[in-house]
Amino acid sequence: MAVCALLAACLSLVATSQGPGISVDSIYYASTGHAFATTGRLTQFDGSPMTMWPPGLPVLLGTLERLGLDPQLWTRLANAICAAATVLLSYGLARLVTGVDLPAVLIGAVVASSAGTTRVFSMMLTEPLFTVLALGTLVILTSAMRVGRLTPLAAVAVAAFVSLATTLRISGVVLIPTVAVVAFVVGHGPWGTAVLRAAVLSATSSLGVIAIASRNVMLGAAPLGDRPTGGQSVVRVLAQGVRTLGRYIVPVEMKTTLINAVTVSLGTVLVGLIVWSLAHIVRSRESVALPVALFTALWWSLLVYSGSTTVLDSLDDRLTAPVFAATAVVIALGLRRGVRAQGRWMPKTMRAMSVVLVVTSIFGGLVASSRFSMIAAREGIGFNDVHATRSALALSLAALPPDTRIASNDPFRAYWLARRSGIELVDPGSLPVDGTYLVWFTEVGGQRSDVATFEPGRSLTPVLSDGQGTLIRIG
Repeated sequence: MAVCALLAACLSLVATSQGPGISVDSIYYASTGHAFATTGRLTQFDGSPMTMWPPGLPVLLGTLERLGLDPQLWTRLANAICAAATVLLSYGLARLVTGVDLPAVLIGAVVASSAGTTRVFSMMLTEPLFTVLALGTLVILTSAMRVGRLTPLAAVAVAAFVSLATTLRISGVVLIPTVAVVAFVVGHGPWGTAVLRAAVLSATSSLGVIAIASRNVMLGAAPLGDRPTGGQSVVRVLAQGVRTLGRYIVPVEMKTTLINAVTVSLGTVLVGLIVWSLAHIVRSRESVALPVALFTALWWSLLVYSGSTTVLDSLDDRLTAPVFAATAVVIALGLRRGVRAQGRWMPKTMRAMSVVLVVTSIFGGLVASSRFSMIAAREGIGFNDVHATRSALALSLAALPPDTRIASNDPFRAYWLARRSGIELVDPGSLPVDGTYLVWFTEVGGQRSDVATFEPGRSLTPVLSDGQGTLIRIG
């Protein structure tokens, strides 16, 4: 298992050779962290307070910067360590639930080789740290279920892990009912004692959520963060989930009809296995699997609910990363029970299905994750693309005086190139005041942007133009 953990760490380190991957969400975290380091305030690149997400990661990034450490370097190192820890915790969780070493080793290998693991653990995002905290919580709770008691030290660790997890991702609240149920069920004593134990542990595990909600309310935001409403249909969200599950088995980038059909078919099989396994755990009252089953069911339910009620990113391997190992354990438990079932066809079918799923997932994942790491090591990831960060446009932005006003049609990318806050979002029909430097990117969100539609009658002086975009002085 040490080899698998080392593999995951190395794939992450290689992929981030040009720095951790930077997405739009990463810009929020990085800019807020920089503001925390320089001003002590948790404000985003546009000057507004961060309330949409918990500020745990920005506080960590800002603290590193304040100590004179490079946040990008330490993000790379932390992600590699978290990748290795995720593999080891996945193995430990599977070993506790199944009680057998071979399925646990295979699950650890699947997690380590997964292209999804490499992609997610190469980004400046909350998922790497959050996944470790969530899996650590599940391992402690599952151990408690196996031995029949939750020690005071284990209870303190659970409360700390869950509170810290919710300061990274508010979706960590699904761990709180999991903790409450396990605290109620485990151990001996009268009914009232069990209720008190569950209430106390739930309350202490909620300290992170309480702190986040209190701060948001004081800032005039929704307790759990402002969320744009909208969302997609439940059917569409479920379809995305099915495809994401299928891509764990066949991580192929080609979007052909055949590949899509295979991915959807495998994803549908996995959904069936998840439902069948969860039903078996409930029916057989397999108490040791209670924590992982609860967390898996609650997390997937939350993803579907969030995707159908709020404007959420596509249900991809980033959003499923925290539940990937738990889902694999649930599936492994179902397959193992199927192999041991009575009858002629069930054991043979389940055994054949297990071999196909595991072999395809491990070898397909190794190829895809290695390819991703090699390309990322050469070109960078997201806004950390070397063609952008080393372009003439980036150098010119960095050379502008600190008090220069900057506006852009993509303020996220402009922030990362200029590394300064207060960048305005503009459109061609309403340009900012004279003296502002306008960064106009030729492509935003995959869409070409025409520089010939600027507001008429304004004086526009081109400073430079390259493959990334154009720098223009207004007035």
